[in-house]
Amino acid sequence: ATASTAAKPTSSPMVSTSRISAVLAVAGLARCAVQRRATAVKKKGVRVVEGKEIPWNLFSPKAPYQGSCISKETITSKTPLVNWETCHVIMDHGGKVPYIEGQSIGIIAPGPDKKGETPAKIRLYSIASSAPGDDETSKTVSLVVKRVVEVSGKGWCEYSNVPKGKDPEFPDAEKVYRGVCSSHVCDLNAGDDVMITGPTGAEML
Repeated sequence: ATASTAAKPTSSPMVSTSRISAVLAVAGLARCAVQRRATAVKKKGVRVVEGKEIPWNLFSPKAPYQGSCISKETITSKTPLVNWETCHVIMDHGGKVPYIEGQSIGIIAPGPDKKGETPAKIRLYSIASSAPGDDETSKTVSLVVKRVVEVSGKGWCEYSNVPKGKDPEFPDAEKVYRGVCSSHVCDLNAGDDVMITGPTGAEML
């Protein structure tokens, strides 16, 4: 007599409901992330932060906005420190550079910078005014800028961009460095052109 072996029925493993739910949740999150990225780049000059559209990089370093200085006021008194000067500057952007509180704009100085580049590289400054501007017209932006001055023998000074003996304040100093962009901003007069980039930044106040 021959013995017959009964084939054992095969059964497919069961996938738990919780595992299916987890996979679907991950897929849903991925879709949401893609949608958020798509929304963020949907409009030029706009970024979505916490579900709200904010102005973002409307003007780039290669294509800045030409604004103008409305006023510049030194708001500190002279002290023994070489970098005592801080200025409040109001600039007209004609409503073309909207921003919200907490953002920054870039300023491009004519140069040359310490590497000899003209114009100088962009420098970012936190915006000091509220979104409507100090005059509440939504056409101005204000900065508060400290003039960078470094003098050998009077604190740290690594570079020099002033020929020896030629600085009007410190003619006897071995080295004097004056910040290129901060000096540009602090030397502005009413009516002067200002090259503006931005706005940028998503840390809102």
